[in-house]
Amino acid sequence: MDNRYSSFQEFAQAFEKKWVTIAIEHGLVNEPMDIYLAKVRKKALFVWKKNKGDEWIERQGYTIVDRNLDKEGIFDKKLGRGRPRKHEDDRLHHAIHVRLDEETYQKLLSLCQKNNLDLSETIRMLIKKG
Repeated sequence: MDNRYSSFQEFAQAFEKKWVTIAIEHGLVNEPMDIYLAKVRKKALFVWKKNKGDEWIERQGYTIVDRNLDKEGIFDKKLGRGRPRKHEDDRLHHAIHVRLDEETYQKLLSLCQKNNLDLSETIRMLIKKG
């Protein structure tokens, strides 16, 4: 189970799925299963709060939940290193590689400087112009 989540609902669903599988393996059904699920949901909320899930989502867009907390309970997590993850809707999904002759490359660079854009943004702009 991946331990990186972008919402409590996502975490609770994964947490419950894991523990329901274990409960089924142990033969829990009907009322004992309902009692067990109530405890699992309560434990999920406890783990989320202990790991300060909402605070981390606000800071970096996701949280990494550690379900094996030590005796002190909480440790301070470091902020994620590198470029922050983009929201799924904002991600660009296709990358291409193009070879250019020197003249075309120089024209592209001059357009970049003229419009104060980087290479990728300039290429996107030219494609959209059609």
